[in-house]
Amino acid sequence: MPTSDPEFRLSQIVQLAGATDGSNRDFETPTAFKAGSLRLFWNGQECEAWDDRKGWAETSDHTVQTLVAPRNLDVLSCFYQEVSLVPGIWNVHGSPFDPSGALT
Repeated sequence: MPTSDPEFRLSQIVQLAGATDGSNRDFETPTAFKAGSLRLFWNGQECEAWDDRKGWAETSDHTVQTLVAPRNLDVLSCFYQEVSLVPGIWNVHGSPFDPSGALT
């Protein structure tokens, strides 16, 4: 994870929503994510999108589809760069009390 990237600063690992029943392959994230930023973990182990056994693909800004359907006790989780409602918020400097940003 690129720790110097301010967009990942507030990232957390979240569990994907969807049935792990051996047939479902579609899962949802709690919030929208930036394309290409998602990292998937299958039972705690990071999986590469291109992997033949546990590969996956981003199918929208809220959904992920796995190549193989997870089984009953499998846990899918991920972290990602969340799409912000206010783009560029981390680049704002200053405040109403210090408009020039001199104190930062």
